[in-house]
Amino acid sequence: MDPRESRSRTFYLEEVSATASECSLAEARELLLEYGRFVIAQPGAARFCFGSLEQEAARLPFSYIEQGGGCLMAHVQGEPAGFVAWRTVLVSVSPDAWS
Repeated sequence: MDPRESRSRTFYLEEVSATASECSLAEARELLLEYGRFVIAQPGAARFCFGSLEQEAARLPFSYIEQGGGCLMAHVQGEPAGFVAWRTVLVSVSPDAWS
């Protein structure tokens, strides 16, 4: 989709890929760090490590792509409004877990 066309839409999702513009990367980083600031402001957030989140943000999107994941940023009326990232997590399940 042409970026000019997508910015004129009320809502759209943008993949934050390795070829994303510096502007998109900066917007995605800010949304991710805003989430981190929200989490640490909550009671009981002592286990949350903002420093590791800052490292992930600095390496966007590679911190997720390298682990089999990706990133999406939502835009509302042309402005960044949300961010989601995921990665593959390998889980070892014991055969006894299903008994």
